[in-house]
Amino acid sequence: MWKKYKFFIQNLDCANCARSLEDHLNRLEHYQNVLINFSKLTLTLETDYEKEVLNHVNHDVKDIEQDIKIIEQLEEESTSKKDFLFLTMGLFLYLTSLFLSHVYFKNIVLFASYCILGYQTFFKAIKLLKKGILNENFLIVISALGAFFINKSMEGFMVLFLYQIGKYFEKKATGNVRKSIALLMSLKPSIAHKKEDNHTIDLSPEEIELGDVLLVLQGEKVPLDGMLLSENCTLDTSSLTGESREILKEKGEKILSGSINNGSVFEIKVTSLYENSTVKRILDLMEHASDKKAKTENFVNRASRYYTPIMMIFATFIFLLAPLLFSISYQESLYRAFMVLVISCPCAIAISVPLCYFAGLGSMSKHGILVKGSNYIDLLANYQRIVFDKTGTITTGNFGISEIVLLNSNYKKEDIISYLVYGETYSNHPLAKSILKQYPSMNVPKIEHIVEEKGKGITYSYLGHEIKLGNEKLVSTTQKISGTVIYVSIDNELIAYVTFGDEIKANAKDVIQFLKDSNVFTMMFTGDQYETAKKTSEQLALDHFISNLLPDEKFHQFELLKKKYPKEIIVFVGDGINDAPVLRLSDCGIAMGSGAESALDASDVVMISSDLGKLLEARTIAKKTLFVLKQNLIFALSLKLIVIFFSLFGIGSMVLAVFADVGVTLLTILNSLRILK
Repeated sequence: MWKKYKFFIQNLDCANCARSLEDHLNRLEHYQNVLINFSKLTLTLETDYEKEVLNHVNHDVKDIEQDIKIIEQLEEESTSKKDFLFLTMGLFLYLTSLFLSHVYFKNIVLFASYCILGYQTFFKAIKLLKKGILNENFLIVISALGAFFINKSMEGFMVLFLYQIGKYFEKKATGNVRKSIALLMSLKPSIAHKKEDNHTIDLSPEEIELGDVLLVLQGEKVPLDGMLLSENCTLDTSSLTGESREILKEKGEKILSGSINNGSVFEIKVTSLYENSTVKRILDLMEHASDKKAKTENFVNRASRYYTPIMMIFATFIFLLAPLLFSISYQESLYRAFMVLVISCPCAIAISVPLCYFAGLGSMSKHGILVKGSNYIDLLANYQRIVFDKTGTITTGNFGISEIVLLNSNYKKEDIISYLVYGETYSNHPLAKSILKQYPSMNVPKIEHIVEEKGKGITYSYLGHEIKLGNEKLVSTTQKISGTVIYVSIDNELIAYVTFGDEIKANAKDVIQFLKDSNVFTMMFTGDQYETAKKTSEQLALDHFISNLLPDEKFHQFELLKKKYPKEIIVFVGDGINDAPVLRLSDCGIAMGSGAESALDASDVVMISSDLGKLLEARTIAKKTLFVLKQNLIFALSLKLIVIFFSLFGIGSMVLAVFADVGVTLLTILNSLRILK
């Protein structure tokens, strides 16, 4: 029976080695769906081994990478001191050889320096060669030994020495990226203070049950999602949403796990178990985000399998043809061929591509945007059409007064609001609740003769006047206003009508304008009536909208849209249960964090907050990621081609060739780190 496992990898310091190891394990009969994430040093696989799985994996890994160790929990690697020691010893022996006059001893000491610096690379190359794999280890070994035997020993030493220095700093740089991402993963609270009678007990978040009351102390992280029982609290949600400002929450509001208490002690009632909590969802998404690779990443992985053999053939042609073309000796042409081999090492490309995507995922997470795979970064940067759900997505979902129209000049809008609040205080209608939520602090005087007629409205007496609040049937008017309306009548005279609507989010208009400026076609699908949808569309200057849609009709309309524009990337943004099918159908489904569980599960990108501005941040980070990625590829390939061209004509040396490999790799790594800023 096949089971899925996840392990960590120690002593893996090469992106190409990671790819070779992944290919090797995938070819073995006991494994399938093997995936190595070099950026996070993780190995996920499915195997039919039932016992001692870790031992079997380690045994199979040793066939190709002797120094690599597969473990269950990642430990702090102590290879830096060891690597530095070998570098120092190799340099010391080489410098010693310079002062030796006896050729025999000089060569022995010099060769010893080669062995110390290159023995790991040599054995890796031999093992991979036995498996039919050629990579940069083989290129470096051949070039260094070749330089030694054609009396270019100093340059052969520099190949090994600079290569090892490059690998040393590469480990440091990629280690820093991992630490940066690890900081984003430190959301999980370690303890929860459960309230029992007059005391509290400390438990792990996994042990807490629904309905338990928890105390959150000052400076602590909220362990689980819950409802605030205290009057108010002040939270720092920057680790979740990327917003640095403090958030004030009132009694009864939802509190997200992972938020930090910046005020006094407060109580929450747990509404989600740990496995369903916001913080667990974030950790799971971050854990598996890099498992879905982008097209660029997959292309580089496939191309790199053929790259090294092609460069070996190219170097061979240089060795054979250069003496004929340039009238040089075969020893010189061999030297030039070795230079080409060193230059052609694919490290810079192999490591910078996945590192860029990994940094992009980390940067988005830092801003409260969870992306379920690096392939969606490409889509976020390049989509041409975006379809919004209306309620809860581009509107707040809070129904309230949008307009008050006076029909009698003796009254003011403040009077109408007062009459509404006085009467609706005694009603259970959803509109009444919306009005009272909008004006919670208004004092309500004593009113009399309150009568609520189902389907019509409410009538009451105040200061000797009969006041009616309701539809056209209650106030006996022939005037018909589209949308949701309450008519206000005093002593049977219609004095005003009040229209209600869903409040548009504060930054929605700016977001839509940004997208339109980026040549993105903006649309809205909604179940609202035509007039309501049209008004919202006009306020936001949307390119198109479709109204009166049932959930299945919304899905059908999106299908038609995809068929009409098959070559365009179409994104859908929603938050409700009815949005889940469309989110899954879209090229990239984006769910607002406050939405339904089904919407979050069906989506490819989750915005932790309901701020539409996160759409702009996601697109900006995605574009920056691809821009840096293109910079790395163009820089690495261009410099390598230029140095190869120079080497063909005998310009430069092995030292320049090593820089074109090691130096370029380090520069592309450092450039990739900019995405995290």
